[in-house]
Amino acid sequence: MPDELGRLMAETREDFKRRTGEEGGAATEFVLVASVLFTIMFGILEFGLMMNAKILVTQAAREAARRAAVDGGASSAAVTRALDCMKMGSIDSKTVEVSIKPAEAAYGSTITVRVTCAYEPATAIVAGITRGPVHLGAEVSTRSEKVR
Repeated sequence: MPDELGRLMAETREDFKRRTGEEGGAATEFVLVASVLFTIMFGILEFGLMMNAKILVTQAAREAARRAAVDGGASSAAVTRALDCMKMGSIDSKTVEVSIKPAEAAYGSTITVRVTCAYEPATAIVAGITRGPVHLGAEVSTRSEKVR
């Protein structure tokens, strides 16, 4: 009995794995855990990119509303300002839509600017879930400051 105990204590970890059939168990566990971990990690990354795009859409609407308030309604300068804000955030202006109502506003009347954007997910995991672009939008209302 003591000889057998000595032999078992001298046995290396590799011999134990081989004897008990634990070969490759760690690799299998790593693959299972890593796939879930990477899915969560890329989901968090994509969520951050999407929130950044949402903030850009909101900022573009604010900038366009400010310009429209000064110009007294819809103007090409206000639309250009919104598109420039989106370009600064590396969002393609082809996916951006800007609407300003009314075309002409009297002093003190309300001007509403709506900016929408079709956001394409950057990671394949989220693109598979959303199955197409995610539509982001922002609407800002302000008062006309132009005195006629």
